[in-house]
Order: sequence, then C-alpha cells, then structure tokens
Amino acid sequence: MQLRIPKRLLYIYAFSFLAFLVVSLTIPHHDDSNTVTPPAWDMRTGLSEEFADTPILAAKNPGERDRINSSDPGTVSDFGNQNFSRFSPNHTKDDRISDTSSYTEDNQSERRAPPQIRSYETVASDGKGLLNLPKPIADRSPEGSNIINHESNGYYIKRRDDKREVNIYSDRFNFLVPLALLGRTIPTLLKEIFIFNNLADPVTGKIPGKIPYKFAISAVEGLVIVKRAYKRDDHGEPKEEHFSEILYRIWYDWAKIQGVSVDSIRYIIHDLIANDETLMVVRKIIEEVDWVVQDVRTPYGGSRNGKEIRLSASSDNEAELTAFRAMIGCPNGKGVIRMLNDHSHALEQKQISQVLIWLPFPEENVPLPYVLYEVVPSQ
Repeated sequence: MQLRIPKRLLYIYAFSFLAFLVVSLTIPHHDDSNTVTPPAWDMRTGLSEEFADTPILAAKNPGERDRINSSDPGTVSDFGNQNFSRFSPNHTKDDRISDTSSYTEDNQSERRAPPQIRSYETVASDGKGLLNLPKPIADRSPEGSNIINHESNGYYIKRRDDKREVNIYSDRFNFLVPLALLGRTIPTLLKEIFIFNNLADPVTGKIPGKIPYKFAISAVEGLVIVKRAYKRDDHGEPKEEHFSEILYRIWYDWAKIQGVSVDSIRYIIHDLIANDETLMVVRKIIEEVDWVVQDVRTPYGGSRNGKEIRLSASSDNEAELTAFRAMIGCPNGKGVIRMLNDHSHALEQKQISQVLIWLPFPEENVPLPYVLYEVVPSQ
C-alpha cells in the first residue's frame, strides 16, 4: 500500500521550512562566549521588588555568591582553620556584589589596564597619607557631583516613592548588623536611591541601562549604605570619575529634602564587599592582627553570629593602627575619606573615628564582609 500525502500538506511543510530559513538567516547572532549574564538579585541584599528583574549582579544565596566570585569558595569549619581562598585576588573580576574596584579617585581612565593589587603595607601607607591630607581652602564642589544630576549626561536618579520599613530580624537587612554591634540606633525606615544610565545599555540595548550605583539612606540617623558601586557599568557621557562626589551628592540631596543638616552624616556602610584589594586587606588583618578578631553574637540572634573586627583611629597599638590605615587606604575606604576631605567645610571637619568589619558565618562559606566607617567631628 503506497502512502500518499495530500499536496496541500506538502505545501504547508515546504512553506514552514522556507519561513524558518528566512528567519534564521536574518536574525543577527551574538557570540556570548565573552559576556557574563548576571543572575537575578536576591532580596537578601535589600533590592526593591520594583527592580527585581533588572539585570544587575548578585546571587540567590551565599553559596552561589561564592561560586560566582571564586573558583574555590573555601569552607569554614572553625575560624582558625578556614580556607581564605575566598579572599584571594585570583577570582574573577567580572562578577561582584558590592565592588568599588572600578571607580577611581584620581581621574584614572577606565581604558587603562586594571590596577594591580597593592601590598598591605602600601595600602596602609596610602591610608596614612589620606588621613593627613591638608584641608582645602574651599570644598571641591558645593553639592557633590553635578554630572549625575543631569539626564543629558546619561544619568537618571530614581528614589523609591516609599521608604522601606526595616526588619532587623530579616537577612535582607544584614548590612545594618554593624550598626547594631556598635549599639547605635537602628533606623526604622530607609530610602532607596538608584542611579541608572538613561542611555541604552551597550550589551542589552535596554533603556535605561544598568544600575551602576545603588544606595540606602536614613537622613535622621546620618546613615548612608553603599549597596552597589560599579564604575564599569557606568556609561554616562561624560562619566563621573569620582565616587566620592557621587556619594556626597546622594547624601547632600536627601539631607536637604529631609530638612537635616548636611554635616549630620555619621555612618557609611559598604554592603557585601567583593573588591579584591579590600578583601586582601581584610585577610591580612585577620592573619597579622588576629587579636582584634572577636566572636560575636548580634543582639538579634538568628543567623547573625560571626566575627567582628574593630579598628580605632586612636589606638596606641602600631599593628592595629596600621590595620586601620589599611582600611582607609583600600578602595572602599578611599571614597569615604576623600568625600570627608573634599567637603570638609560643609561637613564641619568630620573624620573617621573607627572601622567595624563584620564577617557573618551562617553558612559553610567564607563570607563577603560588611564594613562600617563611623564619622565624628574632628577633635
């Protein structure tokens, strides 16, 4: 028996095949072998649901964060014997959670090769120099970066319409634990501020582009949390080269809106630091100034147990003072100290009195640290 296929069906098959060929030949193909598609941001980091689908860099859980940021995430059995490969400068630079390695405070062009990680001693020496910078005759700028305030430069600042209610018992507010460890007042509300590029993203073509910077602020408590700082994701034209100017602009604008004095700033917290050089500094402090590493049970219990490191500007121990200077000279500290110096008149000569590093160990992973810089009036 011979199988006969209706001509009409043959025509349909032939037309479908030709249509497939036309579509496949006309749609451009992209080579994604050299690109990284970041996973969705975890609410644990505190990102608004409003931007939950924004393609910014993060991970869904602590284990995934380590896999993203390091080929060998290391394990933690006890603090003394843990694998510190997580703090190694060898893990990839393309995936970061809160990385300030890309911004510069010295007008360094991003087209240059990425800077080599400096030695601990060099970073500490740099920090000492930054702490002793002469105060300028006049502030660098009256209000901080003027570049990011104009959409014509490719920037768009979005403030959430509402304020986020703080639940200190939730892991998504882990960045507030250093404040609790100091016994300071925990804000009940935080304002989230995002800096978009309103130009098309060069990779995805989406408008607005990526979110190079994200902050959370409590003007009442004088608190600024740096949630995200990725200079490489900044496609402004012209680009703001000084993170310290961005930091001051965000604080200045919100302080004015809330009717508080600009010089009332008290704390700057960096959330989940993954900068290679800063991580190297933290590792060296743990190794060389081990007596400052203390077990801690936070006032809120839960999964917040871990280690804390407190470093004071007034310490009479030379090793501890060197560690403090290193946390000033590292990339995450530079932006803070330069902001204080460049705006010393408006900020009433504020200075950094102490640094608190919190290393949470809820999982069997070496964590990314949270770092708090406390700011006080000059003596």
